[in-house]
Amino acid sequence: MDTDAENATRILNEMREHFMALVFYSGDIEFHSAFSCGVASFADYDTAQELNEAADRALYAAKEGGRNQVVLAHANQ
Repeated sequence: MDTDAENATRILNEMREHFMALVFYSGDIEFHSAFSCGVASFADYDTAQELNEAADRALYAAKEGGRNQVVLAHANQ
């Protein structure tokens, strides 16, 4: 998607909220699920590897921060 990091974060948060509202079934068991993700902007990094590593760090920050959230990577991290 061609958008800036802040808008991507907003869109992913909307997706996360809609996903949490879904009801899943396994046999007679009803459950909900959630996800975390990390966002990084290519404009902040020189290579695809740096971009991927930044998004990965942001994902781990989301998980360490309690999960079920979107975290935006910052170039100085």
